[in-house]
Amino acid sequence: MDSFIAFAEVVGAIIAAMGLAMGLEWLTLNGLLHLMPGQQTSHPSTTRQDESSAASRLTSEGAPRDFSALTLFPH
Repeated sequence: MDSFIAFAEVVGAIIAAMGLAMGLEWLTLNGLLHLMPGQQTSHPSTTRQDESSAASRLTSEGAPRDFSALTLFPH
């Protein structure tokens, strides 16, 4: 019984450490992505009007004028 409790403590500590590490990694990556230049933050409830204005921002060659990266963690 004592070995089972010791095993559970070790497993719990490992899971807690991994959870903390992944949480800090997510916060760090999210913060770095917010520091990237040219990133446009848009609210998830964008309207069709926003999409049509984005489609109208094309040059005569058909290429978009602004190059914004895809976000890994959309809000």
